[in-house]
Amino acid sequence: MPKDHTEEILGDQVHLGAWLIRRRRDSAQMTPRQQAGLKALGFETMPVFLPPAQPLRDTAA
Repeated sequence: MPKDHTEEILGDQVHLGAWLIRRRRDSAQMTPRQQAGLKALGFETMPVFLPPAQPLRDTAA
C-alpha cells in the first residue's frame, strides 16, 4: 500500500498508508492483541527485508 493512500471512514479521510507504515516500523510498541488483529487482516507487522545480495564471483580467472 503506498504511503499516500487514504480511505474515507465515517466521513473522515484517514491516511491509511502512512498509518500502516508507522505500525510496521513501530511494531514493538504494539500490544500482542494489536499485532494479532493486524495479522488476522493479512498485514505483516514487521517489515520484510530481502537478504543482502551476494557479490558476483569473477569466473574469468
